[in-house]
Amino acid sequence: MGERLGGRRCRLCGRSAGWLSALVGSGWLLLLGASTALAEPGDLDGSFSRDGRVLTDIANGNDAATAVAIQPDGKIVAAGFSSPPRGARRFALARYDPDGSRDLSFGNQGVVMTRFGDESAAQSVAIQPDGKIVAAGMASRPETGWDFAVARYDGDGTLDGSFSGDGRLATDFAGGADGGHALALRPDGKLVVAGESEGNFALARYEPDGDLDTSLSGDGLATTDFDGQGDGAYALALQPAGKLVLAGFATEPSGFGDWVPAVARYESDGDLDPSFSDDGRATVDPLASGLQGNAAYGLVARQGGSLVLAGRWGLLGFAADGSPDASFGDGGRAAPLVSDLRGLAVQPDGALVGAGSTGDFQVGRWSSSGALDSFGDVPHSSISAAGAVTDFGLFRTDEARAVAIQQDGKVVAAGRSAAGYDEPGDFALARYRVDRTTPADADADGIADSRDLCPRRYAIHEPDGCPHYSRSVTIRYSDREGAFKGHVRSPQRRCKRYPTRVVIFKREHSGDVRIHGTGYPPGYSVPADPRPGRYYAQVRGSFWWPDLLGICQAARSPLVRVKQ
Repeated sequence: MGERLGGRRCRLCGRSAGWLSALVGSGWLLLLGASTALAEPGDLDGSFSRDGRVLTDIANGNDAATAVAIQPDGKIVAAGFSSPPRGARRFALARYDPDGSRDLSFGNQGVVMTRFGDESAAQSVAIQPDGKIVAAGMASRPETGWDFAVARYDGDGTLDGSFSGDGRLATDFAGGADGGHALALRPDGKLVVAGESEGNFALARYEPDGDLDTSLSGDGLATTDFDGQGDGAYALALQPAGKLVLAGFATEPSGFGDWVPAVARYESDGDLDPSFSDDGRATVDPLASGLQGNAAYGLVARQGGSLVLAGRWGLLGFAADGSPDASFGDGGRAAPLVSDLRGLAVQPDGALVGAGSTGDFQVGRWSSSGALDSFGDVPHSSISAAGAVTDFGLFRTDEARAVAIQQDGKVVAAGRSAAGYDEPGDFALARYRVDRTTPADADADGIADSRDLCPRRYAIHEPDGCPHYSRSVTIRYSDREGAFKGHVRSPQRRCKRYPTRVVIFKREHSGDVRIHGTGYPPGYSVPADPRPGRYYAQVRGSFWWPDLLGICQAARSPLVRVKQ
């Protein structure tokens, strides 16, 4: 297991002053904000893992956090899965202290892995009032295939033997493919898990000891079909009087078989609630809404019985009776972010916080009426993307899959970060401020935005706020080819190939003299017919678009002697 902070560390510190002078002369400091700017809601919280971000490698394999919950003491629990290099995928949980460090009192160095059958993955997590942790998801077993899976842990991360005998249970609905995606805790201690079973919405309710609660549908299980096509629930919410709301997707039968957002409401006994959209089920008209090919991944039940769903299209409001909520957003829809929203949470004031991905984490906030506010609103690349955009490292692929709100109001997003789309990933967490302070320091690197050339993308402690990458250059002279030749090398591949010229100098007591000709990395060749003497190659530093790339250091080769 290992843990890394986002961004890159400096390799050649103390060389930034010259670059700053050059940048001032070239107008680069126009990128910087006013020195009196305030840190805004949506900026990374520097009190969390020093820069607002943390990456956790669970078992040197492919890991992803799919859910996050906050304990009353401020500790953060992330749940998901881990696939070790030579092992089956399994439940994985990590717990962090409020400062972002791993809680070493939990499991093995802050991490717990739990195996169910062949493979398993947690999709949701919740904290009981007694401090026990419940995770729900899916597991593959030889005798029944994919089933609902639930595990309960004591506060130290050990499986709770009072739950289903060994802390784990798996539930098969009818011998088919089942999977749990969402979890909720009732005030009476019962557990509710929602997901899908054989292409239908699926719901299971358990007693506090793990037995199925037979007061739900007679056997503790319920399924709902929408139109005879494939359906599934990804989100769950509890309402007064024990009513249960599931949200996800239904496959509309009349067109091209596209998914559309779908929601169902149940009475406490598991029957569909006829006061909700006449038969307890509601979908949107895909032709009228343009929402075909979409699912609801987040759900919030609000006071008064109204609902808000989150997905690629932003937020969608339903009234308490299952009809579109015309008072929310624009005719029931709130403005989307660039990303596909995967998590949704509600602040005490009713504001809604959603998390998704643009290749980086993206977190946005809407008012209770559905108006998108300026939470972390900054440009991202060439796109003006509303929301807080967080990168965990150059060229990494980052996906936010869940969001939670702390008691102090700070926002925690959890998901996955990988070196590339096909590379193994790590648990990734980011925490965002909700207050205003001065001076502004959006990436929490200790460098005010007024002096930071890279104010949004990195968190490294350099005087200009950018990562610096080392570079070296070699030189030799080929008599046969009549040219100086060599290579530019760097651990950062773009620093090797970036279009920076290589120039050749002759060493002279009166001052080094540049010879005619220019080479280009990574392998260069400069034709020359030099006089005897000592020569060296130099590659200039580059800082093209520093907020996206960083600064590649200048480098000079050793001397090479040329003889007649």
